[in-house]
Amino acid sequence: MNLVFFLYIVLFPFCTMLHELGHSIAVTTTSKSHAKIYLGNKNKSKINFKIGRVHFSLNLSLNGYCSWENSLSNRQKLFALIGGPLMSLLLALAFGGISTLTTSNTLTAFLIGLILYNLIQFLITIIPLKYPKWMSMSGSSDGLKILYLLRQ
Repeated sequence: MNLVFFLYIVLFPFCTMLHELGHSIAVTTTSKSHAKIYLGNKNKSKINFKIGRVHFSLNLSLNGYCSWENSLSNRQKLFALIGGPLMSLLLALAFGGISTLTTSNTLTAFLIGLILYNLIQFLITIIPLKYPKWMSMSGSSDGLKILYLLRQ
């Protein structure tokens, strides 16, 4: 039970933040723009800090959002949009690799939870779709934004 609590309360939101960090890394490496990472409701954030050109506004949540200045070219926007899902996929692969090295059933189960969370996050964000209101995520998936960008 403590393992499930730890996964949901600490590591799943951390993985969401890393997904958003994937977007911000693409923004800051391909441009001079600043990126803002929001975890949870951006109007009710509890932790605010900045590392370089990345601003963090964090609240314990499974929902995240990364925004950037509109001065990006279409190519830079494409890299920024791909950065988040790519980070989730890389996290799933990394946790999968680590799980093959462990002999502990508890640690393996723990890592499988992280693998599944990141794979689901990858799929939910890379598949082009409009999020329903009940998901408490606003707007379009990264995949749909990528599709719109490629159609321009």
